[in-house]
This record gives sequence, structure tokens and C-alpha cells, in this order.
Amino acid sequence: MTNESNVREWTAVPAYAVAGLVAKGERLAKTAAKLGVPAPVVTVTNRRRRKIYDDILGDTGRTEAVADVTLSGLAPQLPGGWTLLAAIEHAADGDEWINLVHGGEGADPKYRTAAPDCDHCGLNRGRKSTFLVVDEDGNVQQVGRNCLADFLGHHMPNPWAYMLELNADDEDWEPRGHHDHRQDAEEAVALAMALTDCFGYVKAAHPGSTAGRAREVQAGKMDKDWSPAEKAQFVNFVADNGGWDAFEAEARAAIHWLLTDADTGNDYLWNLATVFRTAEQTTLADGTLRYRFEEKRLGLVVSLAPTWNREKGKIVERDARQAIEAERRANADDVPVGRVTITGTIVRAYAKETPYGTRYVMTVLGDGGWKVWGTVPTNLDGTLDSMAGRAVSFTAAVEASDDPTFGFYKRPTKAVFAA
Repeated sequence: MTNESNVREWTAVPAYAVAGLVAKGERLAKTAAKLGVPAPVVTVTNRRRRKIYDDILGDTGRTEAVADVTLSGLAPQLPGGWTLLAAIEHAADGDEWINLVHGGEGADPKYRTAAPDCDHCGLNRGRKSTFLVVDEDGNVQQVGRNCLADFLGHHMPNPWAYMLELNADDEDWEPRGHHDHRQDAEEAVALAMALTDCFGYVKAAHPGSTAGRAREVQAGKMDKDWSPAEKAQFVNFVADNGGWDAFEAEARAAIHWLLTDADTGNDYLWNLATVFRTAEQTTLADGTLRYRFEEKRLGLVVSLAPTWNREKGKIVERDARQAIEAERRANADDVPVGRVTITGTIVRAYAKETPYGTRYVMTVLGDGGWKVWGTVPTNLDGTLDSMAGRAVSFTAAVEASDDPTFGFYKRPTKAVFAA
């Protein structure tokens, strides 16, 4: 049995590590055959050379061979129902844990700060990664790598775990020669902003991906890998939109939002914020905090660009709504209270889930500029979506809120849509 297909991409893998990945792929194929599940496929592309940098000396003048590697296939599900749900990277944050959770849609948020313990053996081995496995009844266990065989029939070789985007420690290869494989977050996000605004955002594993273009710009390969028209378009776009200073300022705003205001209730934003929280941090002379992240995180980091663009749109809409609402309050009459006849326009009608079931509610803008909220009268015909914008009249008992221009109504009767 198998579950959904997964794809994992590594970029700029040193040549000496490529052979090891291919060999692991071959071993995986044999393991898959024994388990009776489809084997994953390892593909090597874009062989090239890149510069080697030293922590102290910077550019060493030397280069090394690298390539991109893609692993695609199906994560296994064995008889008995246990399947891999998620992979967790653990990082210590003082006495607490801050983790990246890969895959595992619907996994309990508690695993974002869980210690690297194994529910199966109970041993604390100082792990840097654990896995979540789930059975057919939805029971979840957090287990270490050595215990995976008891659930999945084998020890989950690293490439298969990588399909859930786990960057396991023994795959954190480094180029030969001393090397600091980190990037400045502000510069990377600024570059992603410019590329996204110019060409649109393209996900990894697709031709012309934003992460791939970013690497090409960083490596000085625009002349080689881009058409003259693409290069001219990008250079002119940056110049026409305030230059790099403008995009770096935008990057700082995006990073600040991510770390202070973003709703990290979903795994994607949690993982993205965790990359920055666990990054190497440096405070500049002017007090500015800069982040340097591991190069293998570039694909996730560049996705901040489209995320921030969407958030900016929401901010503009929110500010516009707040301005309209402030003007309404300034000019509105106080909401009438007691059992009164309400005449106005339905602003919104929707279903609200409560502990007692689904409740259908609506907001009405009264003729005096005040607003009331309460249950949709049962005798109003039509769908909830069709009610917005319609004039309505009904009788109800109204109580004012802390805002004198807003109230709550109950027991609505005699409701009719106005002609």
C-alpha cells in the first residue's frame, strides 16, 4: 500500500555526495521491492562548478563540481497500517525546543516544540531528528530513526525521509575545504522579491523556479543561463522600482512581519519563521539584526516573497476596511435599544460553528449608520451568499455593545426583504 506522491529536491550537491545519493537510491529500490511498494527515483541534473569560500579568507579562488538531485516517489505504507506522517528537525532554544515539522498535514502543533524523545523505546539519545508515524486508526507515535523498522518494516533510509523534506544531519554535506555554507537572509529575500515581482513566483521542481533563478544570480550566471531579453528585463525592472535599496527595505519589512506579526498557526509559516529564529544572528553597529541561514534552506526562504506580497494585499484591504469603519462610527447614530424595528442593509450573512451546532448569523447596517449582529430570521428566503447587499426590515430586541454604534439583537420576527 502507498500514500501520496512526494518530491524532494537538493541543489548544489557536491559531486562526492551525488554518488552517495544515487547509491542510496539504488538501495532504496531493493528495499522497496522487498516491501512490495513502488521504488523512488533519483535523478541528477544541472552539473556545474561553484566557488569555494573560507570562513576567514572569503573567496579561495577554487571551485568544486556540484549538481542538483531530485528524489520522487511514494512514501511507504506497510500492512498493519503504519505510515510516515511527518519528519521533525529539533533545535534547542535554551531549555526549550523549536522544531521544523516537514509534511504531516494535520499533525498536532505540540510537535513544533516537542523534545526529541521516542515514544517506542523511551530512550533519550540526544537526537536531532525524529519521525511521526500514524496507523489506520489515527494513532500517532513520535519515534527515533532506529525504531522506525518496528513500524514501517525498515529503518527508513534517509532519501525516503527526505521526501518529507527532512534535512537529516548525516546529509549535511559540505564542500571540500573549509566553508561557511550560509547566506544573508535580507539579501536572499530581497533577491526573491525582485525575481517574484519581475517574473512571478515559480515553485521549486519547476523550470525557471524562483529559487533556481536566485542561485543563478548569486553565482553570476545570468549571462550564461538567461536570455539577453530576460537579463535586460530583470535589470531594468530593478532599476525602475527603486533599485536594490528598495527591495532590501521590503525584505526587512517581510522578515519583521514574519517574526512579530505573522500567524504561525500553520506548519508552513511556523517552519519559515523557525528558519530565521534558528539562523546565525549578527547585530550590526546601527543595531540592525541580520540573519544568516543555511544554504539548503534557500527554497523555503525565497517563498517569503509571495507570502509577503499576499500579506501586503491583506494589509491594504484591512486598512481600507478600518478607515471605512472609523468614518462610519464618527458619523453614525447610537444603536437603538430595546424591542425595536430594524431597517437597513445586510452587510454579511454566514454560518458560525458553536458548541451547540451551526448558527446562521448576519450583520445589518442600519439607516442611521449603526450596525447590529444576530441570528438570521428563519422566514428570510435565499442562500446566505445571496443575502449580502439586500435591504431588510425586522423586529428584534437590541442591546448595545461597548461601541455605542454597534449592538446585538435576538428573537427577530416579522422579517421581510425590502422591495
